[in-house]
Amino acid sequence: MHHLPARRTLGLTLVALSAAVAVPVLTNAQTQPATTSITFQETAPQVAIDDIAPKSKARETVGLGDRLIATGPIFDATHKRLGSFSSDCTNVGATKPLFKATLQCTATYQTEAGQIVAAGLFKLDGTGELPIVGGSGTYSGARGTVTSGKPLKGFDAADIITLTT
Repeated sequence: MHHLPARRTLGLTLVALSAAVAVPVLTNAQTQPATTSITFQETAPQVAIDDIAPKSKARETVGLGDRLIATGPIFDATHKRLGSFSSDCTNVGATKPLFKATLQCTATYQTEAGQIVAAGLFKLDGTGELPIVGGSGTYSGARGTVTSGKPLKGFDAADIITLTT
């Protein structure tokens, strides 16, 4: 039986251990998603509120099941119209002022390149994050989030679309 010198055996063991440790590091580096951010600027949307029984006593207060539907144009930073958005949200929490309510929302952003669709729980207080669940055209299979951004001069709202690939 032929034996390797101890130094060579130790060297081969260290090489094998190094390779075993390097594989997870390379794998983790390869799985980090790339992100793309798009900001849609918005003017005041058309809004309809369906205040179901029992009717809310205070103005701009929503109760369980009350529905908020909004639609309007979306623009880029140069005021070029890119398309439109629509959202359909239902209050799923306690009776609260609209901007503090927990809403179950579906939002669609329609552009020439396709649609981006987001759905989930959201708050209108500027801290909400709505998951992107899909899209069409250029945005087919889209994933990511929608968050509120700071509107530029001449706009009333901004939505930041963060797409992950």
